[in-house]
Amino acid sequence: MTYPLSNSLEIIKNLRDQLNIAVVYAGDPDRQGTVVNRSFNPRCWKSYRQVAMDISDALHRCGFTNIFLLEENRHFSSNLEKYKIDLVWINSAGVQGYDSACHAAAILESLGIPYIGHTPLNAALMDQKYLFKTFLNGIGLATAPSILWHPEMSCKVTNLPGFNQIFPQSELPVVVKPVCGRASNHIHIAYRHEDIHQLAVKVYEQTRNSILIEQYLSGEEYCVAVMGTMYSANDPLLRQLQVINEGPFCFAHFERQLDGHPIFVSMDKQPVNNDRVRILDFSTEADTIRELNELAIKVYKSLNLNCLVRLDVRRDCSGQLNILEANPKPDLKYPHKDVSSLIAMGLAEQSVQYDDMIFSLVANMIEKSQISRADYFEKLLHNGLVA
Repeated sequence: MTYPLSNSLEIIKNLRDQLNIAVVYAGDPDRQGTVVNRSFNPRCWKSYRQVAMDISDALHRCGFTNIFLLEENRHFSSNLEKYKIDLVWINSAGVQGYDSACHAAAILESLGIPYIGHTPLNAALMDQKYLFKTFLNGIGLATAPSILWHPEMSCKVTNLPGFNQIFPQSELPVVVKPVCGRASNHIHIAYRHEDIHQLAVKVYEQTRNSILIEQYLSGEEYCVAVMGTMYSANDPLLRQLQVINEGPFCFAHFERQLDGHPIFVSMDKQPVNNDRVRILDFSTEADTIRELNELAIKVYKSLNLNCLVRLDVRRDCSGQLNILEANPKPDLKYPHKDVSSLIAMGLAEQSVQYDDMIFSLVANMIEKSQISRADYFEKLLHNGLVA
């Protein structure tokens, strides 16, 4: 169900100072009391607490008054009930276990609490690179040729069926990386066939998950973000929702500066700033921007998204753009001195404020509510919080 714009405005206007909103970050699985039993997280863990604080501050500036910072941990469900949480902003990629990026959304779906974030299936699909590449092939979008390996296949990577067809000797180098991961961690380049299996084993020992072997693309690397309609958050009385850009709204058109490296250096090792990316020029690179937008919009519409996603894209030797992956939880860090995020930098290039994005993601979630969520907000609006 899609809400009429007027209904979304009424809901936000009447509920924003009464809704209890939780901004959720990932609890530390190594800290006592976070989990019941410590297991393993194949995805490189990060708390994202600082970004959750940035989001919380922005929500306050947008007029939402009851904001709670909550950990995703063993007490997550009970804390949602304890603090009478009406709406959750998922800023966590999980605590531990497999497919952790979808755990919070799955819990919220089960509890019936609406949230800002991707559905469990979409979050898991975009975080699992091989399945996402299979999806891309299915909707006719180009992605680097790849193959999946796991030790349980009981053969060397180079003995996998079809390997020589996908990666002939002339097509080196290849990329060996985790099938699920973040920030370019544990990614290696194999320049010789005899190195591929050794590197795959090394990555498996670090992640204990399937390994993606992917054709290395030698062209330029870009990124683009896409979300729903962008509204202005500058009207404190909410007389109307002023549209800045109709959705799907594409922004953050950057070329990543590789500086001689075969892949983009992890943000864990080198923070993102203006030295690491180049903003595409709308006057001279309009064709590239149009291509990036077409890719982003097709992914956004095909998955029926209503939250933010960032695509990482590279050109192959023929000049065609190939989608490498989609980041279902791109960094939403508020820009600070010398450190920012690709999302915040992209907003600034479009003359859009950080608070506009935060407000818009709330509005987009309400506008594109599923029937159960629509009923939920109607109940709050007419029978619950509003006198």
